[in-house]
Amino acid sequence: MCSTLTCRRMTTSGPAQLNIAICISWILWSGREKLLKAGGEIDLGVNWDYPDPGNMIRSYHMRVSVRYKDGAFEAYGCLYKPGKEEEVIFARGQDLKVIYREAIAAGPTATAQANQARKQAFRQAKRAARRAS
Repeated sequence: MCSTLTCRRMTTSGPAQLNIAICISWILWSGREKLLKAGGEIDLGVNWDYPDPGNMIRSYHMRVSVRYKDGAFEAYGCLYKPGKEEEVIFARGQDLKVIYREAIAAGPTATAQANQARKQAFRQAKRAARRAS
């Protein structure tokens, strides 16, 4: 893809600058890929909320990570429930960039869903209290 010679050329403008940016991007992604295939993980944040489907008010904390398992990249979350941990797979595939994007979006998306579930439970409780009075 990119040669070491091209990356070492430090021109500050024109096509060479674009070429350097492409090389750096390629080096970063290939480094991430090697790290994951060697058994490493890339953590993308902890303490994200994850909604509990059976209980609208309660949510669990989650750590979002990317790993390579069984021949494919996975974006997954590790849920910290009282007394145990569970895994939730958000995306699985061969394209690391796509999986990485899914992992980055998983934390904020789950937190937003948990907040919406809390709001909905609050509204339902408020309506029920009004009807009871």
